[in-house]
Amino acid sequence: MAGPSGSHRQRVCRRLAVRCTLVLAVSVGAATLAAPASPTDDPAVTVGDPACDPVARRTDPSGDGPFDPAAHRLVNLLEYTVGRWAPTAPASDLFTGAYDLTGEFARLDLVLDGLNNPPGSVDPQDFTPFAFGDHPVFGFVEIDMDDDNDTGGELDAPQYRYLGNIVRFGGQAHGDEFADRIALDGTAFDGGFATAPYVERHGEEFHLSLLGDDLGI
Repeated sequence: MAGPSGSHRQRVCRRLAVRCTLVLAVSVGAATLAAPASPTDDPAVTVGDPACDPVARRTDPSGDGPFDPAAHRLVNLLEYTVGRWAPTAPASDLFTGAYDLTGEFARLDLVLDGLNNPPGSVDPQDFTPFAFGDHPVFGFVEIDMDDDNDTGGELDAPQYRYLGNIVRFGGQAHGDEFADRIALDGTAFDGGFATAPYVERHGEEFHLSLLGDDLGI
């Protein structure tokens, strides 16, 4: 089943932005944060995403689970900011401070459109996506600390990650860095880093997981 039409998404799209903040308690003094190039030496980079553009993609068994475009508003990412972060009092409060080139923490701000709730389970044997509310947030925020595709990845369930899903969403990754790493069909998932296509090797050192009860880093 396709998601709601573009005109319907425009009607139901909310203008209340909700900010989700993650401060990573790891030193980034010798690391390069994976963010688009900045023309200046700014400690943080903000990247926007079009509003009202989410589309539903079926993952439930038989593709016939409950989905009401009016009741189950789709979550919309508006922008993210990532950069070096310097907490004012790092021993007691990681969230108060400023983006600073001397910062030894990484901070990631995600701005979502509208109020959202934790996700339920999308396991085919326990499909309860709306267990905690009608507007769940699902997915992974993959964090590449050293900007190197070959030094991190995912062996456990790469089919749920960006390179394993992008074709289902109607396209392929831009740029050469992922050209040979996109899953075109199920044969791409062979459980190994050493065999092409290298769908498991997407460079993440760790991630923010928003999937059922697997909430964390």
